[in-house]
Amino acid sequence: MKKLKKVLLYVSIGVLVVLLGAIVAFQADFYLRSQKTYNVQPRPVEIAFTPEALQNGRHLAIVKGCNDCHGKDMGGKIMIDDPAVGLVTAPNITKGTGGLPASYAATDYIRALRHGLGTNNRSLLVMPAHETSKLSDEDVAALVAYCMQLPPVNRTLPASEFNVMGKALTMFGVVPAFAAEAVDHTYLQPKEMLKEVSLEYGEYLAVSCSGCHKANYKGGPSPVPGFPPIPDISSTGRVGQWSKAQFATVLRSGQLPDGRVMRNEDMPWKMTAYYTDEEVESIYLYLRSLK
Repeated sequence: MKKLKKVLLYVSIGVLVVLLGAIVAFQADFYLRSQKTYNVQPRPVEIAFTPEALQNGRHLAIVKGCNDCHGKDMGGKIMIDDPAVGLVTAPNITKGTGGLPASYAATDYIRALRHGLGTNNRSLLVMPAHETSKLSDEDVAALVAYCMQLPPVNRTLPASEFNVMGKALTMFGVVPAFAAEAVDHTYLQPKEMLKEVSLEYGEYLAVSCSGCHKANYKGGPSPVPGFPPIPDISSTGRVGQWSKAQFATVLRSGQLPDGRVMRNEDMPWKMTAYYTDEEVESIYLYLRSLK
């Protein structure tokens, strides 16, 4: 009995040491990645505050999910508040109290959108910069112009804070917490993108789908605990079985061909509902081209 107790004691100590070592590793990994400074200088683009540019910027803020995360007024909101994972906040990106400083310039917006970086050139947290980094000069300028003229919203939110489980999921690549890591900082964006029905335009737009459906659009397990698996939307999955009209209905109402309506939390159809006819058809053509 004494020998068994001694063995159990040693095993318990060993397990405790391993757990403590793992926690230290998760903490250290997260800290080092959060402190990394990127040697990046955003390429300047001309910002025009024309009615056309502002209208385009407003459209992009909707279909790129800016409003979904930061709120319709862009004053920010809490996205995840989970005891295990932590707190994930989409910050106030207006220049009201609790938002961006008055000194925040066009270059800073571009640094965030195209590189996933803050003004200190360190990575932003949970920002889908891998999507916005591909925007053309014309589109990123329109989005920046729209953001720069937003009415100030006075809303102060707590900063994002990952708990041990969230840091572990980040370390193992399940949660893409660091925006800058997913961006090709050498990518040269096109000056403009011709907004007409084409495979090229579809590929340009479908980048917004890759954040959930993966780079190959084949889907897979959801990184969010409790959420359903992410479906394949290439020609080998759902989209390959749908007509163009059915695809448009899904994007605009969330209603599947079998009559079921998806939760907006599972598929942000309240966002994709704002796609133009040309955008919907182009995305459909592109996804159907993927084998």
